[in-house]
Amino acid sequence: MDIHLTERLIERFWAKVDKAGPDECWLWNAAINEHGYGVMRPHGKRTGGTLKAHRVSATIAGMEIAGEKVRHTCDTPACVNPAHLIPGTQAENLQDMRDRGRAVLIGSSHPGSKLTETDVGQILWFVDKGVTHKLIAQAYGVSRATITFIANRKTWKHVQTARGATCSPQEAEAIIKIWIRDGRTTSRVIPSPS
Repeated sequence: MDIHLTERLIERFWAKVDKAGPDECWLWNAAINEHGYGVMRPHGKRTGGTLKAHRVSATIAGMEIAGEKVRHTCDTPACVNPAHLIPGTQAENLQDMRDRGRAVLIGSSHPGSKLTETDVGQILWFVDKGVTHKLIAQAYGVSRATITFIANRKTWKHVQTARGATCSPQEAEAIIKIWIRDGRTTSRVIPSPS
Protein backbone atom coordinates (compact mmCIF):
# COMPACT_ATOMS: atom_id res chain seq x y z
CA MET A 1 0.00 0.00 0.00
CA ASP A 2 1.41 3.39 -1.00
CA ILE A 3 1.78 5.90 1.79
CA HIS A 4 0.17 9.23 1.05
CA LEU A 5 1.45 11.64 3.68
CA THR A 6 -0.98 14.22 4.99
CA GLU A 7 -0.57 16.58 7.92
CA ARG A 8 -3.26 14.60 9.74
CA LEU A 9 -1.45 11.27 9.17
CA ILE A 10 1.88 12.71 10.31
CA GLU A 11 0.25 14.22 13.41
CA ARG A 12 -1.49 10.95 14.27
CA PHE A 13 1.77 9.04 13.67
CA TRP A 14 3.90 11.13 16.06
CA ALA A 15 1.19 11.00 18.74
CA LYS A 16 1.76 7.22 18.90
CA VAL A 17 5.56 7.29 19.20
CA ASP A 18 7.56 7.18 22.43
CA LYS A 19 10.55 9.30 21.33
CA ALA A 20 13.73 8.64 23.25
CA GLY A 21 17.30 9.80 22.55
CA PRO A 22 18.48 10.10 18.94
CA ASP A 23 20.38 6.79 19.08
CA GLU A 24 17.74 4.90 21.05
CA CYS A 25 14.72 2.99 19.75
CA TRP A 26 11.59 5.09 19.39
CA LEU A 27 8.87 2.61 20.19
CA TRP A 28 5.45 2.56 18.59
CA ASN A 29 2.90 2.60 21.41
CA ALA A 30 -0.29 1.81 19.51
CA ALA A 31 -1.47 -1.27 17.58
CA ILE A 32 1.11 -4.00 16.99
CA ASN A 33 0.67 -6.84 14.47
CA GLU A 34 1.38 -10.53 15.09
CA HIS A 35 5.04 -10.05 14.12
CA GLY A 36 5.63 -7.18 16.55
CA TYR A 37 5.50 -4.35 13.99
CA GLY A 38 3.55 -1.19 14.69
CA VAL A 39 0.55 -0.66 12.44
CA MET A 40 -1.91 2.14 11.81
CA ARG A 41 -4.82 2.84 9.53
CA PRO A 42 -4.20 5.63 7.02
CA HIS A 43 -7.43 7.47 7.79
CA GLY A 44 -7.84 6.47 11.44
CA LYS A 45 -10.94 4.41 10.74
CA ARG A 46 -11.31 0.74 11.56
CA THR A 47 -11.83 -0.13 7.92
CA GLY A 48 -9.40 -0.59 5.08
CA GLY A 49 -5.81 -1.75 5.12
CA THR A 50 -3.10 -0.94 7.58
CA LEU A 51 0.26 0.73 7.18
CA LYS A 52 3.36 -0.48 8.97
CA ALA A 53 4.52 2.26 11.30
CA HIS A 54 8.20 1.89 10.44
CA ARG A 55 7.38 2.39 6.75
CA VAL A 56 5.43 5.55 7.61
CA SER A 57 8.44 6.77 9.60
CA ALA A 58 10.80 6.09 6.70
CA THR A 59 8.47 7.98 4.34
CA ILE A 60 8.23 10.95 6.69
CA ALA A 61 12.07 10.95 6.87
CA GLY A 62 12.21 11.18 3.05
CA MET A 63 13.54 7.67 2.33
CA GLU A 64 12.79 6.19 -1.09
CA ILE A 65 11.07 2.94 -0.13
CA ALA A 66 8.83 2.16 -3.11
CA GLY A 67 9.33 -1.51 -3.97
CA GLU A 68 11.76 -1.94 -1.07
CA LYS A 69 11.64 -3.46 2.39
CA VAL A 70 12.37 -1.17 5.33
CA ARG A 71 14.96 -2.93 7.47
CA HIS A 72 15.66 -2.33 11.16
CA THR A 73 19.33 -1.94 12.11
CA CYS A 74 18.28 -2.23 15.78
CA ASP A 75 16.39 -5.51 15.31
CA THR A 76 13.37 -4.13 17.20
CA PRO A 77 10.21 -4.49 15.08
CA ALA A 78 8.27 -1.83 17.06
CA CYS A 79 11.03 0.78 16.57
CA VAL A 80 10.19 3.71 14.29
CA ASN A 81 13.36 5.80 14.78
CA PRO A 82 14.36 6.75 11.21
CA ALA A 83 18.02 6.55 12.27
CA HIS A 84 17.45 2.80 12.80
CA LEU A 85 15.73 2.21 9.43
CA ILE A 86 17.24 1.55 6.03
CA PRO A 87 15.63 0.54 2.74
CA GLY A 88 16.72 -2.73 1.18
CA THR A 89 15.76 -5.77 -0.82
CA GLN A 90 13.97 -8.88 0.43
CA ALA A 91 17.26 -10.78 0.06
CA GLU A 92 19.01 -8.25 2.32
CA ASN A 93 16.17 -8.47 4.83
CA LEU A 94 16.43 -12.28 4.92
CA GLN A 95 20.21 -12.06 5.31
CA ASP A 96 19.71 -9.68 8.26
CA MET A 97 17.43 -12.31 9.85
CA ARG A 98 20.01 -15.07 9.38
CA ASP A 99 22.88 -12.89 10.63
CA ARG A 100 20.93 -12.01 13.78
CA GLY A 101 19.70 -15.52 14.51
CA ARG A 102 16.06 -14.74 13.73
CA ALA A 103 15.70 -17.12 10.81
CA VAL A 104 12.60 -19.27 10.79
CA LEU A 105 12.91 -22.16 13.20
CA ILE A 106 12.75 -25.52 11.50
CA GLY A 107 12.19 -29.04 12.67
CA SER A 108 12.07 -29.82 16.36
CA SER A 109 13.54 -26.40 17.21
CA HIS A 110 10.15 -24.91 16.33
CA PRO A 111 8.11 -24.62 19.54
CA GLY A 112 4.94 -25.93 17.83
CA SER A 113 6.55 -29.09 16.49
CA LYS A 114 4.97 -32.40 17.49
CA LEU A 115 7.70 -34.43 15.80
CA THR A 116 11.45 -34.80 16.17
CA GLU A 117 14.02 -35.38 13.45
CA THR A 118 14.17 -39.03 14.59
CA ASP A 119 10.40 -39.35 14.15
CA VAL A 120 10.57 -37.86 10.65
CA GLY A 121 13.43 -40.16 9.63
CA GLN A 122 11.30 -43.10 10.75
CA ILE A 123 8.23 -41.70 8.97
CA LEU A 124 10.21 -41.52 5.73
CA TRP A 125 11.32 -45.12 6.26
CA PHE A 126 7.68 -46.24 6.66
CA VAL A 127 6.66 -44.22 3.59
CA ASP A 128 9.41 -45.94 1.59
CA LYS A 129 8.03 -49.30 2.74
CA GLY A 130 4.60 -48.40 1.38
CA VAL A 131 2.76 -47.95 4.68
CA THR A 132 -0.27 -45.69 4.22
CA HIS A 133 -0.02 -42.09 5.31
CA LYS A 134 -3.17 -42.58 7.38
CA LEU A 135 -1.61 -45.36 9.49
CA ILE A 136 1.65 -43.46 9.94
CA ALA A 137 -0.30 -40.37 11.00
CA GLN A 138 -2.19 -42.40 13.62
CA ALA A 139 1.03 -43.81 15.03
CA TYR A 140 2.65 -40.38 15.38
CA GLY A 141 -0.43 -38.43 16.47
CA VAL A 142 -0.41 -36.02 13.55
CA SER A 143 -2.64 -35.43 10.54
CA ARG A 144 -2.45 -37.42 7.33
CA ALA A 145 -1.63 -34.13 5.56
CA THR A 146 1.44 -33.73 7.79
CA ILE A 147 2.70 -37.14 6.68
CA THR A 148 1.99 -36.32 3.02
CA PHE A 149 3.94 -33.05 3.28
CA ILE A 150 6.86 -34.96 4.82
CA ALA A 151 6.67 -37.71 2.19
CA ASN A 152 6.57 -35.18 -0.66
CA ARG A 153 9.51 -33.30 0.92
CA LYS A 154 7.47 -30.10 1.35
CA THR A 155 8.44 -29.99 5.03
CA TRP A 156 11.31 -31.41 7.10
CA LYS A 157 13.55 -31.32 4.01
CA HIS A 158 16.63 -31.34 6.22
CA VAL A 159 15.90 -34.87 7.50
CA GLN A 160 17.09 -38.03 5.80
CA THR A 161 15.31 -41.37 5.79
CA ALA A 162 16.23 -43.49 8.80
CA ARG A 163 18.30 -46.56 8.10
CA GLY A 164 16.32 -49.61 9.00
CA ALA A 165 16.09 -53.29 8.22
CA THR A 166 14.91 -54.48 4.87
CA CYS A 167 11.40 -55.72 5.36
CA SER A 168 8.20 -56.15 3.45
CA PRO A 169 5.43 -53.54 3.41
CA GLN A 170 3.35 -55.98 5.49
CA GLU A 171 6.06 -56.21 8.17
CA ALA A 172 6.43 -52.41 8.27
CA GLU A 173 2.65 -52.07 8.57
CA ALA A 174 2.64 -54.60 11.43
CA ILE A 175 5.21 -52.47 13.31
CA ILE A 176 3.05 -49.35 12.89
CA LYS A 177 -0.07 -51.22 14.07
CA ILE A 178 1.76 -52.33 17.24
CA TRP A 179 2.78 -48.72 17.87
CA ILE A 180 -0.83 -47.58 17.44
CA ARG A 181 -2.11 -50.35 19.72
CA ASP A 182 0.43 -49.69 22.47
CA GLY A 183 0.37 -45.90 22.21
CA ARG A 184 3.32 -43.80 23.28
CA THR A 185 4.48 -46.41 25.80
CA THR A 186 6.12 -48.51 23.07
CA SER A 187 9.73 -47.74 22.22
CA ARG A 188 9.67 -46.18 18.77
CA VAL A 189 12.60 -47.92 17.18
CA ILE A 190 12.50 -49.31 13.68
CA PRO A 191 14.30 -52.63 13.13
CA SER A 192 18.03 -52.14 12.57
CA PRO A 193 19.68 -53.15 9.31
CA SER A 194 21.38 -56.54 9.53
